[in-house]
Amino acid sequence: MLLQLTAKHFCAGLIVQNGRVTVTAPILRYMAGWTVARVRQYAVGKGWRVAVVRAAVAGQAVSPAQVQLQSER
Repeated sequence: MLLQLTAKHFCAGLIVQNGRVTVTAPILRYMAGWTVARVRQYAVGKGWRVAVVRAAVAGQAVSPAQVQLQSER
């Protein structure tokens, strides 16, 4: 899954696999290994926007709503 984080001073992406951040933009390097829930909680606290740009489960595309439900488990 590709997440986009948007703040006033940057827009950057994170790749999430198996519920954990595996690849980060340089400005978000400290988030490597974080769970989706932790990323969302941190981003909300900072006033950032989090959007699912693209998601896949076992090679099949899924909707952002389905990803939201899966990340909350």
